[in-house]
Amino acid sequence: MLKIDVYICVKNDALLSFIRTYLDSSKNITLHIEQSADALRTSLSLNDSPELLILDEGRAKEIDHNDFSDIPNKIIFSAQGITTHEGWSHYPADKWKETLDKFIEGVGNIENDTFAKFPFKVLKSVDIPVCDIYLEIKKDGSPHHIKLFKMNEHIVQEQVEKYLDKGVLTGKIEQENKMQFLNSISNLLYKKMKDGYAPDIVGNSLDTAISILKDVGFNSTSTQLIDGVVESINTSLTDNKSKNVKVITDLLNSQSSRFYKKAHISSMLGIQILAMEDWTTHKHQEIMTYLSLMCDVTLTKPEMLFIRDKKQLDQSSLSTEDKQIVWSHARDAFDLMQNYNECPIETDLLVLEHHGNKNGIGFPDSLQPDLSKITQIFRICEDFTIEILKHKELKKNIKVNDVFNDLYKMHNKKSLHAYIDKLKKCFF
Repeated sequence: MLKIDVYICVKNDALLSFIRTYLDSSKNITLHIEQSADALRTSLSLNDSPELLILDEGRAKEIDHNDFSDIPNKIIFSAQGITTHEGWSHYPADKWKETLDKFIEGVGNIENDTFAKFPFKVLKSVDIPVCDIYLEIKKDGSPHHIKLFKMNEHIVQEQVEKYLDKGVLTGKIEQENKMQFLNSISNLLYKKMKDGYAPDIVGNSLDTAISILKDVGFNSTSTQLIDGVVESINTSLTDNKSKNVKVITDLLNSQSSRFYKKAHISSMLGIQILAMEDWTTHKHQEIMTYLSLMCDVTLTKPEMLFIRDKKQLDQSSLSTEDKQIVWSHARDAFDLMQNYNECPIETDLLVLEHHGNKNGIGFPDSLQPDLSKITQIFRICEDFTIEILKHKELKKNIKVNDVFNDLYKMHNKKSLHAYIDKLKKCFF
């Protein structure tokens, strides 16, 4: 049976209750309830476009309707059923049942889709696919599937890169093969990580894990890779100062993504500072690694990873929608992690406050002393990592003493200076 995604974002609690109860009984509809316009934008940015979006008049006033142009069916319920939003269907709120009956009837007439979507960029991790790979094209307004790569035959990576450069985001495989396909990728990368640490392999595994996570959520396929990345990072740890420099240099020179480099270096240095504290256990070290990997999981663009305060966000060239993703990404990551049962306890709370605000929204003027000590240590290490990554990407010489001087200015509290002093001990 074809499953249809329906998103609802309404202010009217009574209307929400009626629609929710009614659609929950439909077996071929997956219902997503969003409590705010910001939450709706974030959720849709992380998932495929739904078949139907439902708003009421109050919520419709809070959004940019151009953000949802790719959603095929859009309904606004209002008192009289009259609004001025083009491209949307308008119905009186008291006709909600008749309106949804028509939609459900239409869904029932949709031919079952035998193809499933998957994140196209995971093909960068595939040598020989376990099933045929397709690309969907539109012909005469209808979807057609062309076979791109054949089962059990080598994938041409140059061709994958070509399609990615053209903006292809999703590929198609037969529905029944999807989990086998994703599992085969997860198992292959996990085995490679187990065979020995290499930055490019571990970085590719993390990027693939995040793509799978955003596609199918937290399950054995995505968490196996995340756990494998944690194990690989922890096995590369060293308390030797010269080896620290070598590990960081190898990471900076690797082909890994900015996301992985920042997570690995931040966690590596954070764990070494934790080892200098008398209150920590090995569990805290594990938490530091998961915190480094999960805190930015909902960010969608590399340039977002370097933004640490409101001024940087305001001055960035990001769109309004992208700025909102950055503004709320700590809370969004926290929400996402509620389904990650295997993650060490309290990691989600540290992710929520990792930019300094306990509610996970926005940026404070400075880090406050009531934050967890792990969060404070992480932020010092993250800020250090961002600075050296910037220098590397701009092809500037990295002068570590200058970076530390900037850190002291950035964080003007004695308690934070104490952690910066300990960070210096990792190098000098």
